Amino acid sequence: QSNVPFYIYKNKEAVIPASRVSRILSRKHFKNSFEALTHQNFSPKTAAVSDEVSDSIECSDSTASVHPLRQSLLAMEYETSGICKGYIVFTLPFYKNWEVTVDEKPAHLLRMNWAFSGVKVPEGKHSISLHYNTRSIKIGAMISLITLFLLVVFTFKGNSLF
Repeated sequence: QSNVPFYIYKNKEAVIPASRVSRILSRKHFKNSFEALTHQNFSPKTAAVSDEVSDSIECSDSTASVHPLRQSLLAMEYETSGICKGYIVFTLPFYKNWEVTVDEKPAHLLRMNWAFSGVKVPEGKHSISLHYNTRSIKIGAMISLITLFLLVVFTFKGNSLF
């Protein structure tokens, strides 16, 4: 039992799995990023912090939207529209094995808000796809199948190698 008080707060700034922002705060160091992310005026619905992006788009677009079309563990599809170019920030943790396309063209996956993923999008309506590259899983499965095959061959042929 503890005498430490426990509080539950409602997050009034909670974001959906993907949001379109036009304001980027460029920060090169974790301490500066953390300060920006925890500042009382920071809103993840309208801005993002990135150490990879230096251009902030000063364009206010109240009509900007992001809609999920399909979501699974290894793939996601979104549709976005807006009158300004901007960035889509996903609440998906940044990991190098995620591949992103905008209108079926490869795009650069960005680290946003220090731990999450994002992608730059031009103005207008666009489709965005995220796909997890399972190369390491496929390599592991191939090694397992080869090992299983060799095990079966040596079992039926006996313990000799020749």
